[in-house]
Amino acid sequence: MPSILFAGTIAFVLIKAVRKNKQREKNALRPVLTVRARVKSRRLIIRPNNITALGVATDTLEGKVVFESEDGEELEFRLIGKTYRDIFDGDEGMLTYQGSDFISFERNE
Repeated sequence: MPSILFAGTIAFVLIKAVRKNKQREKNALRPVLTVRARVKSRRLIIRPNNITALGVATDTLEGKVVFESEDGEELEFRLIGKTYRDIFDGDEGMLTYQGSDFISFERNE
């Protein structure tokens, strides 16, 4: 029974890695786009008790931000840490992305 569980876990990890790699390859083939956009919404996700290399438990701050481009297209990106904290609902500016990868958001002054 433990060997079946172990094999299932390994298979799950491998499938996730392959999917992530395929998505990365797809994004690399897409052009880098910069569009005028507004932050439509943001959702905070806190992942507790990640153990660092030093054995210290930390929380990971992660968020999902939905941008709306001038033409009405909604673009959702997963952001972490300072990048997430620096973006607020209603912010307007220039969004740069490649496929499903967020590159930057420069808020209008």
